[in-house]
Amino acid sequence: MTGDELPRSDNVVRHVKGTQIGGDGTVDFSAFVLSEQDWLVGSPPGLSVNWLEQTGCSEKSEQIAKVRSYSKRDFTSTHRYAELNVGQVLDALSARLDQLKIVHSPKPEPEFDPTHSSIEGLPDPRTDFAEKVGFWLAECVLECYPTETKIAS
Repeated sequence: MTGDELPRSDNVVRHVKGTQIGGDGTVDFSAFVLSEQDWLVGSPPGLSVNWLEQTGCSEKSEQIAKVRSYSKRDFTSTHRYAELNVGQVLDALSARLDQLKIVHSPKPEPEFDPTHSSIEGLPDPRTDFAEKVGFWLAECVLECYPTETKIAS
């Protein structure tokens, strides 16, 4: 349901542009910093992610394909989905961000996406602290998956 916090055992993915992936395949902190537009317009501002378990699929490849099917973005071969575990993110950041939560925020028609969720309670992107939080989130990445090609289960 909209606004409900995601279970700690579940996982989310964040769309990451190719320019936010290092040569060694690691995700750059900038992928986890709110844009100024999101900060000013969001109510509350949140970092968009997709809840894998909400897809209803059991295999990772099916979950990623389902998330991809809801997206209206144009992907290139360099784009990735960075996977994060909800509990690991909360454990890593809750002591530093007392308002942090990961909530279900599905998008209604015409942008229908029942997996859409948000990481809320992140700092103002115009601060140095936002970069630190971005680094801490990047350290929580479990794995990255291609956005446009088939992946092995």
